[in-house]
Parts: sequence; C-alpha cells; structure tokens
Amino acid sequence: MTATLLDDVRRNFGARFIAALKHSALPDEALLHLTGPARVLKARLPVKSASSTATYDAWRLNFVPVFGPTKGGVRFHPGVDEKSLTTLAGRILLKCAVNALPHGGAAGGVAVAAGDLTPLELEILARQYVAAFDAIIGEDRDILSPDLGTDARVMAWMADEIRVRRGRWENAAVNGK
Repeated sequence: MTATLLDDVRRNFGARFIAALKHSALPDEALLHLTGPARVLKARLPVKSASSTATYDAWRLNFVPVFGPTKGGVRFHPGVDEKSLTTLAGRILLKCAVNALPHGGAAGGVAVAAGDLTPLELEILARQYVAAFDAIIGEDRDILSPDLGTDARVMAWMADEIRVRRGRWENAAVNGK
C-alpha cells in the first residue's frame, strides 16, 4: 500500500485497520475505495422560527455504493462535521462488509443541538435535510437511519417529506420510523 493510501486510512480508520489491511491481498485500486467517501454533499439548512431564522451546516457522505444502496444514520448533534461523519460512514461500510450485508456505508448529519429546537423547528430541519439531499436518498440509493438527536418521530417526518416530494411512499428509504 502506498504512503498516501496509508495516511488516508490512518486518518479515517486508525492503525488497527491498517494492520488488518496488510493481511489482505487487495490491490491499491481496491483500497482506494476504503480511504474516503465516494461522495460528500454539504448544504446549509435554514430554519425559520417565530422570532428569527437560523442556518445549520448539514452533510451526507457515501462510501462504496457498489455493494448495494448505502445506509447510515442521520445525526443531529453540535459536534457533527465532515471528519466525524467520514469515520462513521467508513465504519458502517466495514460493518456491512464483515456481516455480508448488501450495503455501502453512509452517514449524515446536521451541526445542531436538537434538544434546543422546538418540535416545529425540529420538524422543519428534518424536512429541510431531505429536501437538500433528496436526489441521492432512496431505497435503492441511500437509506436514512436514526442516530444521535434523531428518533422515530424525526425519521417519520423525513419519510413523509420523501412522500410529499415524490408523490408516493418509499418506506424502505428511511429506517426507524
């Protein structure tokens, strides 16, 4: 494995993963899929309340969709950033691969303290998230799951927003409703 690949893997997954890769016979071209996400999308989501409008940074990352649709959580937490989501999506990819699940890894989130939002603001944010990443969300593309700061209610709002946008239910596009 080249030094650049080692650096990328070390940054995203750590030394134990590098040690495991040394026992694989994978060529560098295959390992490139493990060093970072195939797609990173970022959006700024406005949420209007009675007194003001706040804007929150949001991401959706996908690793290796060749195994099947990507799948991963949507995290509403102030500590969300691209680096933390890259690590999470990569770990989900590995979990799916080790367990022979037909999914690539994904992760997404919004840098927000969900507990500080009113229920209406939380619903608006959930729907804005779907609106921002609608082009890649789907039962055969990228499946959303609950994570920190998102629960069955938030996932139901996301599923409903997909229904509103597409004119039909796509139940398998969102887990944990």
